[in-house]
Amino acid sequence: MIYFIHNQVSRSVKIGSAWNPKGRRSTLQISNSTELVILGKIPGTKKVEK
Repeated sequence: MIYFIHNQVSRSVKIGSAWNPKGRRSTLQISNSTELVILGKIPGTKKVEK
């Protein structure tokens, strides 16, 4: 899965790939004081994401 995770304060979007985007968001949230939101996800691999 290719995911799009948004930081509402910095207005940045992280684009990456993971089998479990919700789990990836949780991992990223640990080191981030502002809430991260999954904007969307699409089928794909790391090769497609690059």
